[in-house]
Amino acid sequence: MSNTRTSDGIMEADWEVIQVLAADIANVVMAQNYGTARVTTEKLLSQISRLEEKYGRLPSLLATRADCIDDEKERIQLLKDA
Repeated sequence: MSNTRTSDGIMEADWEVIQVLAADIANVVMAQNYGTARVTTEKLLSQISRLEEKYGRLPSLLATRADCIDDEKERIQLLKDA
């Protein structure tokens, strides 16, 4: 098993889950399957929470969470925190 990490220290294997879910969201949105997009977004947010528990509030996790939420004020705060 590789110990490769992202620029802010997340194991590549952990980050890959985020990448796959983000790609899934893009694909279902392109197919205009918005119900599935919402479910997949919730899965992505859950994975982000899991990684925040493991690694802390890292910039990549905060920014990715900001990309997935509807609340503009919260999004702006997450991006400032990142």
